[in-house]
Amino acid sequence: MLDQRIIAVFSVSLLGACTLSAPQFEQLFESASAVFTNQSSESDDNKWTAETNSQGRVVSLYQRDGMFVFISEEQDVIVFDGWVLRSVSGFGFSSTKKILDEDGHRTYRSRGRSSAPVGCDAWRPDQTTVASLWRQSCAQLPQDSLITLDASGDVVSIRQVIDAQGNELLLKRVGWSN
Repeated sequence: MLDQRIIAVFSVSLLGACTLSAPQFEQLFESASAVFTNQSSESDDNKWTAETNSQGRVVSLYQRDGMFVFISEEQDVIVFDGWVLRSVSGFGFSSTKKILDEDGHRTYRSRGRSSAPVGCDAWRPDQTTVASLWRQSCAQLPQDSLITLDASGDVVSIRQVIDAQGNELLLKRVGWSN
């Protein structure tokens, strides 16, 4: 717990506030990295809700070294690379959950143990909704991973499995409703 607080305090001191804009469509055709726009830390674009493990938090969005970092006042920390949630700490979990995503295979790591690699399909657009939705299916996982974009192409919702037990994390930008 002390490690999480130190990491959270250190991270907050190094990070600048931003709006999450990951142009999923363009990334399929270009190797462009996610687009970040600096905003005031008081902006609603910076405030998100995060839900997992029967716990909900308001988290603030920051950017560091090409990653999106969400941090709550309770020192919960979520790291997102623009496609995949890479780590989750706090939320009542006993240890940090790390997600490795390489060559179409996802491995979940927690308490020093790794799951067997899970095969995942490529991200694909799902045009059945008003908002732009990107979907990824992974073998043996109970739900598809989803990334929702608003009309301007900004990410407004992320839902992904974060461990081999099937726990999910849902992030939603404050003020966005589907």
